[in-house]
Amino acid sequence: MRVVQGELQEAGAPVVLKGINWFGFNNASTMLDGLWAQDPLSKDFATVVLRLKLLGFNAVRLPFSFQDLHTLPTRDWCSQWSCPSATDMANGVMPPGHKLKPGHSLPDLPTPPQRRSSTTCNDYLPSSSTYNRFCWVVHFFAHNGFFVLIDNHLREDQTALQDSNRWAQEWAQLVADLVKDHITSSHLLIDVLNEPDNYGIRWEAGNGKPGLADLYLLAMDAIHQVAPDVPFFLEGTGQSGIGANWGDGFATDARLIRDHGLSDPNTFFQALMTKPYAHQVVICPHVYGPAVTHSSQGATGQGLFQRLLASFGHLTQQGFQSPQGQMVFPVAVGEFGSKFEESQDIQAMQDLASYLGNVGAGADGQHAPIPHWFYWSWNANSGDTGGIVADDWTSIHWKKIDYLISCGLRPWYLDNTNPGASPSSAPQPKHAPTLTPPGTTPQAPYVLAQQQQQPNQPAGQQQAWAYPGKISGQNVQHNQSQPGQQWQSAPSSGAAAGNGVQAVVKVGQPWQSSPGRWQCDVNITLINKGHSTIQTPWHLSVHCSQYEAITQSWCWQPSIQQNTVSGSAAETWQSLASGAETKIGCVVECQRNSITSDDFTPDTVLLNGMPCFVSKE
Repeated sequence: MRVVQGELQEAGAPVVLKGINWFGFNNASTMLDGLWAQDPLSKDFATVVLRLKLLGFNAVRLPFSFQDLHTLPTRDWCSQWSCPSATDMANGVMPPGHKLKPGHSLPDLPTPPQRRSSTTCNDYLPSSSTYNRFCWVVHFFAHNGFFVLIDNHLREDQTALQDSNRWAQEWAQLVADLVKDHITSSHLLIDVLNEPDNYGIRWEAGNGKPGLADLYLLAMDAIHQVAPDVPFFLEGTGQSGIGANWGDGFATDARLIRDHGLSDPNTFFQALMTKPYAHQVVICPHVYGPAVTHSSQGATGQGLFQRLLASFGHLTQQGFQSPQGQMVFPVAVGEFGSKFEESQDIQAMQDLASYLGNVGAGADGQHAPIPHWFYWSWNANSGDTGGIVADDWTSIHWKKIDYLISCGLRPWYLDNTNPGASPSSAPQPKHAPTLTPPGTTPQAPYVLAQQQQQPNQPAGQQQAWAYPGKISGQNVQHNQSQPGQQWQSAPSSGAAAGNGVQAVVKVGQPWQSSPGRWQCDVNITLINKGHSTIQTPWHLSVHCSQYEAITQSWCWQPSIQQNTVSGSAAETWQSLASGAETKIGCVVECQRNSITSDDFTPDTVLLNGMPCFVSKE
């Protein structure tokens, strides 16, 4: 694939990416998740790839960790299996009530795997190393017509921060190995670093961290040496002041940056314009609704349209001006998704579709259509969004497919089946509030309404990063407890007065990591309700009688002793000013025959030795 004058092309013809995220090479699975399912449609990798193709996807985004690729031995995903019948396969990729048209049959993959046994699934997967298996998976997708966006996931892999030079060289080596295959070389796309906000990375260097601008240029310089034509998909950062989080954040307007205290990407774009690969860059933001971000700021209607225009929409039409000239950048949304359960979230997703299509209220005359996207996600174990598949990893959430059809997806069944019962309708909100920030001016798209300030929060101060909980371990789904539901063991408000901190805890659904071993993700949002700033380093202790081990953690460095997970957060951006919040989390493990999420609920949360007021989300 090449980027030609802002257009994605393959062999001279325009390409429109309709992609799906599928993770697993970033969370110790050593393979894409879900192959533990029991249904023949779901437990065999190649069968799932065929389902993706029949559902209309032509691209896939694969999060990965260099640490997993280089250090973890492969897990065995072979098991007894029977090939699905043509009828079962067809029923698995078309809505209830649809039937094949006479004379139409289900196509197979162009390049099916070389199976060793017809009764064993996944026996074709390489087992020599996780690195080789990942490369094989990329090749398999490419040889079956998919464009493959590989994405280094910062949350689980901090190589970029630990040794940026080694990180850049690991990128170059991986790409060099992949492009040896000529088909893969024309289908490979590079998402350099996922959601830099996770660790407080800004466009400029600071707080002991390299700048995102420097990291991008370092990696792209190295990759360009071994693959001169590969496109780079770049995420933004450091602009939560306008509600741009988790991979968004490309606003370049000087007034907007000054008024909202945003991290400034202008220096990066100016440096990029001098590079020989500048024309190969695709802007790749992530956009989520309020059910994921837990913020209504710029979530729907004109508020959303103004925010998207300010961040990245302007780059599709106005472009970026530098001494080297003007460059217009294509945009591909790297992540967006929802459970489609909450009315405002549904409205946000519908408004996003209008903006991407440049139709209806989303047609502002100031941005070009944005047809490229990667939906989050196939995985049922995506905490805050769920998956295209339900918890059984087999049943399709057709309302999500209906929504993606409104975004340009073209599933196979639309042209090859006759509907019986009416297909599921696209989700409609019970209420459709439209947030129009006061003071916005349509003729001046970069003048946004001032965000509401927290008590005693200086104007322009950025909120601490907030990870939306999308990736956990295998088979994780966040529970449906109502926000504010208090635990029976929570300290009284009087006890919490010692530090004035509220701990909002979200406990996931446990999954079985091995016989008798259960894991669960625990995410904690700390909110300073007091009047004094809590400086870093601060120390947090979380106790639960079921906690026996920790397998992963993010944004702190915990250890475990006597069923208590404790550790410190030392980054300056994790200091808690009055009204500010920050998020940490971990995956805990215990040995039981069976267990529920309530069993993983902590009974004590202490910050600097003082009890927090605890609520359960």
